[in-house]
Amino acid sequence: MGYSISKTVCLYVFAIFDGSVITASQFISLLSVEDASDTVTPTITIIEPEPKSTLHSGSITVKGTARDNTGESGIKQVEVKVDVNGTYKMATPKATGDWSTWSTTVRVGTTGDHRIIAKATDNAGNQKWANIEITIGSSGRTLTIDSSSDGPGIQSAIDDLAEQGGGIVILKNGTYYLSTQINLKSNIEIRGESTSGVLLKRVAGFQEAFLGSNVDNVKISDLTVDIGESPKDNNGISVVIFNDSNDVTLEQLTLKNSDKMGILLRRTDNATINNVEVYNTWTGISLQSARHVTVSNSLVSYTLGDGIYITNDYYKRVSYSSEDVLVTGNTVEKFADTGIDDSVTSNEYTQKDIRIEGNTVRNAITSSLASDNNRIGITISRTTDVSVSKCIVDSVDRGIFVGNRVTNANGASIYIVDNIVKNFDNYGIMWEGDPSDIIVRNNKIINAGI
Repeated sequence: MGYSISKTVCLYVFAIFDGSVITASQFISLLSVEDASDTVTPTITIIEPEPKSTLHSGSITVKGTARDNTGESGIKQVEVKVDVNGTYKMATPKATGDWSTWSTTVRVGTTGDHRIIAKATDNAGNQKWANIEITIGSSGRTLTIDSSSDGPGIQSAIDDLAEQGGGIVILKNGTYYLSTQINLKSNIEIRGESTSGVLLKRVAGFQEAFLGSNVDNVKISDLTVDIGESPKDNNGISVVIFNDSNDVTLEQLTLKNSDKMGILLRRTDNATINNVEVYNTWTGISLQSARHVTVSNSLVSYTLGDGIYITNDYYKRVSYSSEDVLVTGNTVEKFADTGIDDSVTSNEYTQKDIRIEGNTVRNAITSSLASDNNRIGITISRTTDVSVSKCIVDSVDRGIFVGNRVTNANGASIYIVDNIVKNFDNYGIMWEGDPSDIIVRNNKIINAGI
C-alpha cells in the first residue's frame, strides 16, 4: 500500500484498520509518505568488492556510494542482498542521514557465481539498483593428518593452508596431545573424522585450546576437546575463544573439563554454535558483546557459574553489548548460578534483540565451590526487545527473573510467553519495578514450593 501526501498536515486521525482502532501516529506510520514533487531516481554504486572478483565463502564486506540530485528529497536508505532470491539487509550509512558512503556485510556460503544487489531508495520512494557479479571459490586445499602429529602438526597444517588463502584440516580418529594452544587463522576449517573418535587432550599449561583473534570465516566441527580440569575458582583454561572475529561456526563438538569457559565469543559477529556439548566447566557458553549469534540444539551440563551467559565485554569495555542473539532448542542442566543469563555488568550497557526460545533449563545444583548459588532458570536484566518463549524451566530455586530494565519507545520490550515453570522452590516468574513494559501471557506455573 502506498500513498503520496504533499504539503498536508494531519491534525486528527481516528481510523479502523483491519478491524482495530488505531491512533493518528499509528495510522500515519502505516502510510508510505512521499514527496510527490520528486520523480528523479537516485544514484548508487558498489565499490567493494571488485566486480568479477573471486572470494572465499563466508561473510563479505560490501561498500558503496549513493546520492540524490541536488534539490531532491535525499536518500532514505540503502539495502543489499545476494542473488535475486535473497533477502535485503539494511546497510549502514557514513553518518545518520548521510548515505554518501555506506557499508554492510553479507554471507555467501556456496561456491560458484553470485550477484550482489544494492538498492537505494530516496525519501520520495524513487529507487535505483546496482549489482556486480562475484565468484565464490572452493575452500582451498585439504590436508589430512593423524594423531601422530599432535598439536604441532595441527598448527603446522593451519599455517600452511593460511599462507595459500585457506582450506580444510581433517583430523583422523585418534588422540591428539596439546602442549600449546592452537592459533586459528582466517578461512580455515578444522574438521574431525567423528566427534567421538577425535580427542584433543591438554597435557601442559596454556591459556586456551583454540584461540582465534581478528579472524574471519573459521569453522571447527566433529571433535572432542578435554582440558582435564575440575571447576573450582573460575581461574583455569577456556576451551575455545574468539576475539574481534567474524563468521564463526562451531558444531558437532564436545568440550569438557575446564575451570573457565567452554566457549567464549568476545566482540565477535555472525557466529553459529550448533549441536555442541559443553560439560563440567565454570561457564558453559559466554557471549560478550557478540552480535548476530545463534546458539542452537546444544547441551550445557554441570557448570558452577552460568550455563549460557549473554553479556557485555567487560575487558575492553567497548561501547556496545550483545545484540541479535537467538538461543533456541538447547538443554541447560545442573548449574549453580543461572541456566540462561541475559544481563550486563552495569547501567552503561543495554542489550537488545535477544530471543530465548524452546529451551529446557533444569536441575539446578548447589556447590560449596560456586561463587553464587542463585539456582535461577532464566534471568533478563538491562535488555530491551527480548523474548522468552516456549521454554521449560524445571527444578530450580527461581524460574524466570526480570531485573533492571530499559523500556523502548514502543512500550513493551520484554515478552514472557508460552513457558512452563515447574518444581521451583521460590517463585515461578518474577519482575522488579513497574511491569508496564512486560507482556506475560499463556505461561504454566506448576508445583510451586512456596
